[in-house]
Amino acid sequence: MIKEFKNLEEAYKYCDICPLCHNKIIIDGKDEKITIFPLDKFYKVEINNITNKIKFCLTNVTLGINFKNSNLIIGKTICCYSCNMYDYMIQLHFNFRKDLLSKIVLNSEFVSIENSKKDVYEISNKYTFNETNFTYFGNNIRFSDVIKFPLISENLFHPHETLERLKKLSIFQ
Repeated sequence: MIKEFKNLEEAYKYCDICPLCHNKIIIDGKDEKITIFPLDKFYKVEINNITNKIKFCLTNVTLGINFKNSNLIIGKTICCYSCNMYDYMIQLHFNFRKDLLSKIVLNSEFVSIENSKKDVYEISNKYTFNETNFTYFGNNIRFSDVIKFPLISENLFHPHETLERLKKLSIFQ
């Protein structure tokens, strides 16, 4: 089941402490009203992260493009800048007819774990596809294949436990 959030504020609180380094995750532009993305070099959209109301802002010159009759889905990645080993992505569903951010869902989570031998394990939960991708980069191996599993865990808050489960399961692949 895909995790859905009521508003951006709730989505930002999904994981505000990194499960690997345990530092606070700082989110860029986390104001009452944020500019989430430029639609082109002339427009941007502001979102009220509590009410999900959106408004268009003109930045330079108008192109005469009408976004008012469209829907758009974009991703926003929130990552730990302290260790750069954890991130999650939310999907933002815009309904421009209603000037509303109509839906916010957890798209995916990613962790990268390095052991003392410099082996790297990458785990990616893709919630919108109900799958977990597992990749191993050994100290003497330059590239590794991605092993795909059905979704292993509902979150990556305990990444080392998930890693141990995936190591056991990957033996059978």
